[in-house]
Amino acid sequence: MYELFIALFAAVALVFMLGLFMAYLTRNGNFKFEQIGAFLVLAVVGLAIFGYANWSEKNNWEYWQTQGNNLAKFEKHENALTNYEKAMHFAVKEFGPRDLRVANSKLALANLYEQYGRYDEAREEYVEAISILEENADSDSPVLQDAYARLKELDS
Repeated sequence: MYELFIALFAAVALVFMLGLFMAYLTRNGNFKFEQIGAFLVLAVVGLAIFGYANWSEKNNWEYWQTQGNNLAKFEKHENALTNYEKAMHFAVKEFGPRDLRVANSKLALANLYEQYGRYDEAREEYVEAISILEENADSDSPVLQDAYARLKELDS
């Protein structure tokens, strides 16, 4: 929601500045009023579309999961955890709590928790992810088998 507010504020500020510039040009006779109005309408529409596209991109599971994956690759684990948590939030909101994307985010969280030595939290995420995978994936799914193996390793 904060990103949307910033995008809208920036759009309004830019349109205001363009309006002042067009008023200056009109005063000097270089521009006709009808052209200014059409230009401002196009500017507002373009900025609104750009702002919404930027805002909506950050409001989906895939964006945050990918960001988490990229951060984890570069060992920025705290930031990756935050992004995986956001991804899980959006997956639950968009697809429901038993969706495979939720399981995917939980497995990513569990993996990072395990790397941090936060074994109780890792175990909890593995158990929840396995529960979702058992409902939605084939029993011979490599992801499910890997989750079983990681949980077993964690418990030993």
